[in-house]
Amino acid sequence: MTTYTDQYSAMGSPFAVRVDLLCADKTLEAQVRQLFSRLRMATETMEQCLSRFRRDSELTQLNARVGEAVRISPLLSEVLKKTEVAYRISGRMFDPRVIRVLQTIGYAGALDSRLIAEAGEDGADWIVWHEDDVVEIAAPIDLGGIGKGYTVDFLAKQVEQTFSQEELAGVLVNAGGDVRLYGRQDSGEPWTVGVENPFSPTDLFAAIRVADESVAVCTSSKWKRKWRHGDREVHHLIDPQSGQPASTSVMSVTALASEAALAEVLTKAVFINGGRAPAEFPEGERYLVINEARELLCTSALARELVWVTPAATGVQVIADERIGTD
Repeated sequence: MTTYTDQYSAMGSPFAVRVDLLCADKTLEAQVRQLFSRLRMATETMEQCLSRFRRDSELTQLNARVGEAVRISPLLSEVLKKTEVAYRISGRMFDPRVIRVLQTIGYAGALDSRLIAEAGEDGADWIVWHEDDVVEIAAPIDLGGIGKGYTVDFLAKQVEQTFSQEELAGVLVNAGGDVRLYGRQDSGEPWTVGVENPFSPTDLFAAIRVADESVAVCTSSKWKRKWRHGDREVHHLIDPQSGQPASTSVMSVTALASEAALAEVLTKAVFINGGRAPAEFPEGERYLVINEARELLCTSALARELVWVTPAATGVQVIADERIGTD
């Protein structure tokens, strides 16, 4: 068993790629080096397309043309279509237009201030497709979370497709806490993922043993991006219905899904929805919630994979199989 790693920064996050091979020789080692180079270039391509922080990115250019029909790349088209699905299945809890709210409450670099006045009326039809590659948006949008999840999924698939099952033991791609896993770690054991403690971010609150062949794990937490705006403390997880940072007892949500892009959506929807999956979300989701009372609440499916919880937790509860509507 041989382990190879690569680390770099992109999309405002540290990226780490780990590849565990069952065997090693000079040919495979050369393949890994070439693969890491391709993954870095692919990440740069994604960022150049999807980043709101780059003034020359394709997304920034689209945001500057609100209300116009714009021809876009296949990459941006695919991510926008995933965003449409996310908007629907999250019961509109995942809304890319909240970027305007972040700008007004002082989130640095959220959006070019000149774009705020160009926003159209809010409504379900925030995006209109004129053709497969021609789109019109009604307001500036942010693809940060789902774009990073999509990138993690893409990188992991590239690794999986490069090596055969006889060569590849496991893969880990981590982009600032958005994680995609495949196979097993070098010891032969399933991957174990730590859940950050939102009350003490240098420590862990829980650990999950992932038995799936391929799975994504993502976390949304209000401690990571919070600041003071006027006389109040605010955070980046915006409730689209109130137009304000979500006001719930939830501190963080960690979700498992088949794709990082989907896990990203689930964490935000559960957080904003007060710790429950929206009624519209597909069944079978796995997630855990840490609340202000230092309790850990998790779905029954995830409870089976929970292998450790900090003694500082005030309790562990399994969430009943019920949905909360979003109307």
